[in-house]
Amino acid sequence: VPPQRLQLLLRLLPTRVHQDGKYAYTYLAIATTTRITFALREDQYFFALDDVTVCDTASPSIQLLTNGDFETGSIVPWVYCNPSGSQYSGQVETGLTTMYGYPYVAYSGTDFYLDGAVGAPDYLSQTFSTTIGHTYMREQKEKKGESSERAINIGTPPNTTTAAASTFTKGQARDPVDHLEEYILDYIQYYRQYVRKMSENRIQLAKTQMVEFKALGDFEQIPTPAQ
Repeated sequence: VPPQRLQLLLRLLPTRVHQDGKYAYTYLAIATTTRITFALREDQYFFALDDVTVCDTASPSIQLLTNGDFETGSIVPWVYCNPSGSQYSGQVETGLTTMYGYPYVAYSGTDFYLDGAVGAPDYLSQTFSTTIGHTYMREQKEKKGESSERAINIGTPPNTTTAAASTFTKGQARDPVDHLEEYILDYIQYYRQYVRKMSENRIQLAKTQMVEFKALGDFEQIPTPAQ
């Protein structure tokens, strides 16, 4: 999609603040078909998304998105894409879900979208019909954990292509052992550096002592006085 046909509605950079809330934005349609896309990345914790709505301000009671609350138990008809093959990709969760001590739950109903893509974002998008020149209101409710980054784009999909259905891969829930392994590896690396430094110091000390011993050997020994 050409940049001039995209509008960035929201971008939140990594933060250590655990928060949840509701976000609302307006968009002026420039085509008869519009696509909304979520780009989600969570390197340590997870991000929950629920109750995504889009409506024409001229007809606010008409919902243009399908399954914006994920209450069908799947992402259909959302199109999911994970081009980098990121681990812990997005999936629909049901009921209270706890990850690393943080509880995630639907804002309404029982189902919601939970994403924890690591290293690179995965994407969730849906197209809907719009009227050129009309203003559209988009709302979403979200809750996030630590170190999250996400961007929301809305714009006109290319006329020459159509969105293909993507296979949704259910990500694995990350286990705290992942972090424990990182700490152990860091400690091992630190310990190796420490041992190497201590060994170098001991070798240098031994060399110095050897030089001093040889220097003492150059002196003529003085006989012990006779009693």
